[in-house]
Amino acid sequence: DEVIELMVAAIDHFCDKNRISGCHFLFVDPEWRLVMERHGFTSWLHHSYIWQNKGFRTFDDYLSVFNANQRRNIKRERSAVAKAGLRLDIVQGDEIPKSLFPMIYSFYSSTCDKFMWGSKYLTRKFFEQLYPNYCDRVVLVAAYREGDSRHPVGLSFCINKDDQLYGRYWGCFEEFDCLHFDACYYKPIEWGIGRGIQMFDPGA
Repeated sequence: DEVIELMVAAIDHFCDKNRISGCHFLFVDPEWRLVMERHGFTSWLHHSYIWQNKGFRTFDDYLSVFNANQRRNIKRERSAVAKAGLRLDIVQGDEIPKSLFPMIYSFYSSTCDKFMWGSKYLTRKFFEQLYPNYCDRVVLVAAYREGDSRHPVGLSFCINKDDQLYGRYWGCFEEFDCLHFDACYYKPIEWGIGRGIQMFDPGA
């Protein structure tokens, strides 16, 4: 506890000095959570929705677990994207054009400005440095107008490691019906099924 006490004191001092409103630790070990609570930290619990691959061979195979009404709704949502004249491309690693990496920040920043005040944690430099240092783990779902393969109107950002896929950030410059659902959920699941992904956490 003595080390933890010194660490908490250092964190408090750093936050005060830099006028930072608070410090958060995410997905901590349950035992460590109890220790931190004794030092004044408060637990924050929330639900996560995790997709697990139950041996699905195709996206239609996955849809078979839903009832007829649910299947119809999902197909309607996906068709709405196509009817809007959009095409979703999903690319990973070296397949990703270098020009897309600076754009990730623009989409991320746009979403933060619209919906998540105070949560713009990542910088443009962070996304730009993904290309030379980490692009083998990056999976992007890019929404393009038909006939345009250079200027995405929406982008979903995921990280892949082994048989796990994690989503978190997304953005669009124009509003399209059901694009969020397809780019952030359905398309990554479809891609994951084709590549043997066993778990997909789309993010909170």
